[in-house]
Formats: sequence, C-alpha cells, structure tokens
Amino acid sequence: MLVRERIWDFVSYVIERSKKDTGFRARFVVANNPDLEYRVWPYLVEFCDIEDPVQRSAFALVGSYIARARLKKNGDHSLGEAIRETNTILSKRQSISKSNWFTPGEMRLQRIISCHSKKELIDVLRRIFPWIVSSRGVVLDNAKLLRDILEWGEAVKLRWVKEFYKEGINVDNNSNVDRSS
Repeated sequence: MLVRERIWDFVSYVIERSKKDTGFRARFVVANNPDLEYRVWPYLVEFCDIEDPVQRSAFALVGSYIARARLKKNGDHSLGEAIRETNTILSKRQSISKSNWFTPGEMRLQRIISCHSKKELIDVLRRIFPWIVSSRGVVLDNAKLLRDILEWGEAVKLRWVKEFYKEGINVDNNSNVDRSS
C-alpha cells in the first residue's frame, strides 16, 4: 500500500464518518493532543503505517483538523493561502492594523517555515489549526496538506510562502526602519 494513494481515501473517510458518528468525531478532535492520539490509531491502520510515528501523527493531525472544523467537504486552500485568509478575516474582526513588523498570520508562517523536521512541523501545526478553524470560512485542502506534511522540505516551504504572499502583501510597511546600510 502506497501512502500517497490512500491520502484522499483517508480525507474522504474522516469527513463522511464525522458527519454521522459523533463518537468517531470526538476521538479525532482530541487526537490533536499527542497524549490522546492513540485513540484514533485503530482508524489509521487502513491508511498509513502506524509504526511510523511521523505518518501516524500526520494522519491523526489532519483527521483532527477535519473533525474540529466539522467539514462537510474537503476545502481548496493550501496552508499558505489558509493562513493569509485567516489572517485577513480575523484582522478585520479584531481591528488589527499592520503597524507592527508582522501580522499574526506572518508570525505563524515564519514559525512554520523555521521547522527543521516533520515532527516539529506537526507539533507547530497542532497549535495553528485551532486558529485557522476559528476563522469559520477558510477550509484547507486536507489531502494536499497531508501530502505536504509527508513531503516536508524546502520545496514545500517555498510554495507555502509564495501562496501566502501571492496577493501582494506589502512586507516593507515599516517606515521607521533604517534601510540605508
């Protein structure tokens, strides 16, 4: 069984079963906590190598996001786009201005791209997903996200940065910075 071939099946399975089975959904919601991740292992066996801690945690993490967000269908936002959109939505809701160096979304993206391993990435995403869910409207492409986590490296980092900044966010907004040197 190739994991890549099972990713879409897993995402569809969690979305559909979460709609009908509240106990299943509840187990995936708490799987965001590494100490409770074991509760979803029986559901992961069919889709990934549960003896591989990175695969197991990646599948549990994405399943947890799907359950927490109560998705009716898979989304279409990459992680970079989702962070940008969530940042925009929540900034408007909370009247956050871009007077600092980084917006909350930019800080989260910086933390993500500073990750050196898949395990570290998964740990960081565990803390960022509730923030994305709070935007109520931004839905990740979970199959693409899971693939990206499993293929984590420089190419994925660069793509997420490009997707975040593709709308032309002005990164040179702080006029108090001396750029003469």
